[in-house]
Amino acid sequence: MKNQKKINFILNGERISTSFKPGESALDIIRERLGITAVKQGCEGEGCGACTLIVDDRAVYSCMMPSFRLNGRRVETAENIPITGDKNHIQKNFMDNWAFQCGYCTPGFVNAIESMIREARDKAEINTNFNGNLDDFVKDGLNGHICRCTGYLPIIESAKKSIKDSLKLQDESSNNQDNMDASDEREDVIP
Repeated sequence: MKNQKKINFILNGERISTSFKPGESALDIIRERLGITAVKQGCEGEGCGACTLIVDDRAVYSCMMPSFRLNGRRVETAENIPITGDKNHIQKNFMDNWAFQCGYCTPGFVNAIESMIREARDKAEINTNFNGNLDDFVKDGLNGHICRCTGYLPIIESAKKSIKDSLKLQDESSNNQDNMDASDEREDVIP
């Protein structure tokens, strides 16, 4: 175990403490050492997106991330995205839109889309940087992700639907909270 150092991080909600060797990537640690197989090795050079992780809510190519940069971070894979029924909401939209065939690239796309959902929560990212254009936001977020089996239109449509659904749920939740707050205020006024 010469030349190995320790890193500590949270992976899918679980505290991880492991060693790494100089030159190892985050992909090496997550897939090979920890056995999370949804993270795939594709191009080894920021060109396909199959290795995408969510690190502190941002999509990251794990093949290009040195393993020591995992230290102290919150890391998530497609396995950690909330599931309703037997699928997560992004996977459901992929199935509804026939957005995958072999599935090799799907976890990377799912992680990228989940990261975009988190970025879009306050809508400022879309409104400020993309003039409110969801198409441009999605295309920018999926830039660098490759699917050799299917056209990109079903993937883009699935991403847009997932983001819209998430924003709609957030708006409904916010409206419900506002209504509850208003209701609480009225109760305080009524003698």
